Amino acid sequence: MTTDRNSGYRPLGNPPVSVSVCICTRNRASSLEKTIESVLRSNVRPDRFVELIVVDNDSSDSTKDVVAKFRNTAFPIRYIVEKRLGLSAARNCAVAASTSDLLMYTDDDVIVPSDWIEGVSSMFEDLAVHAVQGRIHLHDDLKKPWMEDMHLQFLAVFDYPNADRLTGANMSVRRSSILEIGCFDETYGPGTERAFGDDTIVGIRMLNKYGNIPIYQGNPVIHSPNTSRLSRKALLERIDQQVDVELAIRVERGIGLPRQALRPVWINQLLFLMKVVLERTFHPNSPATEAEICARRSVALSLAVQRARSVTV
Repeated sequence: MTTDRNSGYRPLGNPPVSVSVCICTRNRASSLEKTIESVLRSNVRPDRFVELIVVDNDSSDSTKDVVAKFRNTAFPIRYIVEKRLGLSAARNCAVAASTSDLLMYTDDDVIVPSDWIEGVSSMFEDLAVHAVQGRIHLHDDLKKPWMEDMHLQFLAVFDYPNADRLTGANMSVRRSSILEIGCFDETYGPGTERAFGDDTIVGIRMLNKYGNIPIYQGNPVIHSPNTSRLSRKALLERIDQQVDVELAIRVERGIGLPRQALRPVWINQLLFLMKVVLERTFHPNSPATEAEICARRSVALSLAVQRARSVTV
């Protein structure tokens, strides 16, 4: 009996999808240990093959020793060094190393719930599912009263009813499907000039090719990122860098430029300065409010358009 690739039907007796849990890391030995411990606490059906692949992106700390501490574990752990710097390169290394049906990615500063592996992998028993986004919550100790939705997004928090992209702290992809779209774009992501966006871009490409990205509604992973990302300097620099990713996404999806990108740069700069004065007056406890960040985005967009026009002249 044959199986229609898109029907979601598996003949009775087929083994459950096999899983490679993938953690890509660089110089975060202490948090990595806690992440591995949480993965190994997972409740998994006995006939499901599961392995953990740790890709060390050329760390200089005790990462190798941390991984070596784990012996006689619930499922095998493979330690691989990827010397090409960049999270996207490390994620592609995991794709190449795995022979499993499913790649489940999480970060080295995350605690996963015990139902995560089984809950997500069971969704891929439906062969029409090519990618799944999971919920991501911020650790309670890191929450601040001034945080707005954009701050949470910058910390990779995800708890929305729909997914129009993937967020790397809790994303899963069918290996054959990501190979088909060309894997992660290594010009994006931490460790590259563009600094982030490799998960976003691959999510857009998966969405364009395969359609809807379902969401795993089970327990969220708990994220404890470095909060230096929430300094004023880091927030404004990030939105400047994010414009490159946004423009790439617009090209991928065939979406035109927003109107603020077409304004003269000086107008957006003036509006940004006005917004800074207003927001610093009424929200002094926030390093940079969402309104300030959005105004800075308008400046970055118009500068990008100006640069593009100067190149074509």
